[in-house]
Amino acid sequence: RNLRAKYPNEMIVGITSYNSNDRATTPKYAAALKEVFDYYGFPCINAADPAVSGVDTTSAEFRKQYMEYPYDYSHLNYEGHKMAMPYFEAAMSKCYADFLAGKYEEKALPSESNAMGGTAASGVTWQNAFVGGPGVGSQQWQLVGNSVYKTSSIITVPKAGTVVYFAETVGKVGTIKKLDEVTAAASTNDFAGNGAYVFSSWIDDTEIDKDGTNLDGTQATFMLENGKLVWMYVTQKDNEKLRICYRCALDTTDPVIMLAEPKEPELPTPSEAEWHRGFVGSDKMVGQEYIVVPNVVEFRYTDVFVVEKAGTTISFKDYGDVTHQNVFIFSTWKYDFAKQEWVLDRDGVNLRNIVSGETMDSRLVKTTGSDGCTVYSYTTSSANEKLRICIRGVDDPEVVEITVKEPTA
Repeated sequence: RNLRAKYPNEMIVGITSYNSNDRATTPKYAAALKEVFDYYGFPCINAADPAVSGVDTTSAEFRKQYMEYPYDYSHLNYEGHKMAMPYFEAAMSKCYADFLAGKYEEKALPSESNAMGGTAASGVTWQNAFVGGPGVGSQQWQLVGNSVYKTSSIITVPKAGTVVYFAETVGKVGTIKKLDEVTAAASTNDFAGNGAYVFSSWIDDTEIDKDGTNLDGTQATFMLENGKLVWMYVTQKDNEKLRICYRCALDTTDPVIMLAEPKEPELPTPSEAEWHRGFVGSDKMVGQEYIVVPNVVEFRYTDVFVVEKAGTTISFKDYGDVTHQNVFIFSTWKYDFAKQEWVLDRDGVNLRNIVSGETMDSRLVKTTGSDGCTVYSYTTSSANEKLRICIRGVDDPEVVEITVKEPTA
């Protein structure tokens, strides 16, 4: 939505990933991207359809001829680019013709101003004032009395990652229906520009937090909903103190400030987790420690998965080169609500092979199977542990089987 507001007269085109049987999520990702672009009224080239892109990475013969490597599902080689170019030229030409014909239009959102859910902030009071932004010179960082703005009392938001949002009317009698009309409405002073912080952080009732998040009308995220701008901000820490400011020229009642608290994404079970190329850097991988480093061919790692019962033993077989000390074989993960992503829990169970002089962590069990392959095992000590597995996977199959043995009653 912000892209459309910033570039109202430009054609913005999405391109999906290619089709692939490398991992089950790839076609889902391509379908989701196209659905989102269709929803917001942007053209999208469905490269997952070989008839559109000319690319079929499900074919081993195709990969051998047109991809960088026979096991590569993403990167065309020189011959592949030459082959695919006419397909993409044709697809782009069709997008442009449809764009000129006005065939792309953003779909309307539901009419409810609390469409994202959540609960209304309680105890909010308002005063005629604005919180000075960078566009007002010496009044920046001050709460300035003004009859055409209103600013809320301080709202303390308990959880990081909470979406704070509210709606205000823009355009005469709320007639704006498309984001490309918002820019024109700005010249009528219907809503805040860079002279007022829509969202501002506060230390207490009188002191603004200059090091906190302070977003003026040109910086804050918004979406359009039936003639209203819905301003949104995701809190970055627990118990964040905020004020909300809006230009009240067209609103006869104060907006309701909604708080949509974060939820952890649903996780797969160990058997449902998918494998990806890359590794989880251990404390020995200087510069890449405690993070996932993707797209490293000789390693594999899983999605974060959940193990519900304490005492559950998770095992898998490493078919080839032994996984060395630079990666965590088993690692524990937690959800960062502010970043909205999974991060490695350094205080959790993170197990790797050892270097000379170290003692192996007894929680990482290594055995040798009858076929000579190494079997790694770990037994959970608490319920609902969130884990990843990582191996050195040069000689391993595309999907390594994970064995789960739950505790007996």
